[in-house]
Amino acid sequence: KIPFVVEEIDNARNWTHDFGDGKSEIKGAYGPWFISLNTGWDGIGIHGTHDPGSIGTNASEGCIRLHNKDVAELKKLIASKNKGIGVRVIILED
Repeated sequence: KIPFVVEEIDNARNWTHDFGDGKSEIKGAYGPWFISLNTGWDGIGIHGTHDPGSIGTNASEGCIRLHNKDVAELKKLIASKNKGIGVRVIILED
């Protein structure tokens, strides 16, 4: 469904992820926040990253990755009403 809707905003600071690159699980892989979207696929959202140099590359597994300071600012902007739940998100190609 477009627009997507924010389902929840989670503190992801301690989340880990194994990228299958032999480096095992990476703590903080999703940055400080994970903004979950109702895309029709589980686990898709907007989040930060442990590797800011990967922003703009094809390193995602379907999510939108932002610099950690940017996802923190986005969270602050949308969470002012109803903790961000229900905020409509439209993703446009640049």
